[in-house]
Amino acid sequence: MMLKCREVSELASRYVDHDLGMMTRAQIRLHLMMCKHCTRYVRQLRQTVALLSEIAPREPSLVDDARFVALLKQRRR
Repeated sequence: MMLKCREVSELASRYVDHDLGMMTRAQIRLHLMMCKHCTRYVRQLRQTVALLSEIAPREPSLVDDARFVALLKQRRR
């Protein structure tokens, strides 16, 4: 069964986190091969996760907004 964009967007976070079964991952991959919008969404989600992991403090505290903005601008280049 072919997943719809809405279903892919609902599962995207778990897909990026490798928290889905093999069959669901395969269905998402198939959808991404045919849908540029969902592909863009998943790529942006992956970039967000990567950026947040770079700036996440080692100890629980607030993330420095200025540092976040600087890293975000750096990635856009």
